[in-house]
Amino acid sequence: MSAVRFLEPSEYGRTRALFTECFGEDREFCDMYYGCSGDGDIYRGRVAVLEQDGEILSMVHVRQMNLQSSAAVAADVEKYVLPRLKAMKPDDVRFAYLLCIGTAVDCRGRGYMDEVMTFVENELRQDGCQFSFLVAVDKAIYKSRGYEYHFPLS
Repeated sequence: MSAVRFLEPSEYGRTRALFTECFGEDREFCDMYYGCSGDGDIYRGRVAVLEQDGEILSMVHVRQMNLQSSAAVAADVEKYVLPRLKAMKPDDVRFAYLLCIGTAVDCRGRGYMDEVMTFVENELRQDGCQFSFLVAVDKAIYKSRGYEYHFPLS
């Protein structure tokens, strides 16, 4: 039986093996992202997973933000998104960055990522997020979910 849920922060380290399987072993990055002392970059967000018999088979890392909380993306959001959200103040524009989306290699093609993405998107709607974005290795995977825009940086 599989279950989809958000992990407790104390459980985030359980996703490191899947992260390495999906994205490769870069020890320096993993140590920074996961943090040996519990203060890594991963702790700035939440992690949704699909588990089966205690094994994490699929995951989506989520960072909720507003325009004031993320100067790194604020300029692009202001240029491309705010014209559509003119009536809102920057503090009211809430969005999420979805990252580290992955499924165990031997479990792909079973719809696990769709289950986790649906769970995350529903939670984000309930939390008042107006939109989410992600950086995809293969954009075609996410197009059916509505992630279709691409803004080249060069």
